[in-house]
Amino acid sequence: MNELYVEEMRNELKGWPGFKYQNWQIAAQFCASHKINLDEALFWADKAITEPFKGPSRGREDSSTLATKASVLQAMGRNAEADATIDKALRLPETDVVRMYLYAAGLLRIPRNEKALEIFKSNSQHHREEKFWTYLGLAQGYTAVGDKSNAVKNWEIVLSNVPPNAQSDVPEYQKTLNQLKQSK
Repeated sequence: MNELYVEEMRNELKGWPGFKYQNWQIAAQFCASHKINLDEALFWADKAITEPFKGPSRGREDSSTLATKASVLQAMGRNAEADATIDKALRLPETDVVRMYLYAAGLLRIPRNEKALEIFKSNSQHHREEKFWTYLGLAQGYTAVGDKSNAVKNWEIVLSNVPPNAQSDVPEYQKTLNQLKQSK
């Protein structure tokens, strides 16, 4: 089924949807997420970053497109290149807090816990005003590396700053915090 979807995306990108870098990025991210068609996905990710499209539209090198490219490289097992790409994204002044959180959270599933925590820390430094996504990342990162003291501290901050659209996750956050406190 995924191969059929990739074929449809490939055809769509030849037409009008191919005139926007976002569509190339979406196609590349789909492939990275499903670990399919990765060579072409890397080509698509690069196009989203650098391609001059027809009309006023151009590719865009930003934290979002770089994170997509890093996701493709990560799926390909090219960790050093993925790390360099995401590090470049993290140095940009307009890093997207949620995109960086999602990328690092994906590293926890591999698991590349130390790199994920590094990204969560950088995201927190870039977005000091953000009280949910950055602390959620730190809480998950510290939990993953076994730093219970910092994990507990950050889970408590998360629980006091959960936005309305994430309230359904509160029981899971509380459960994780309780488990950490009981294991001390």
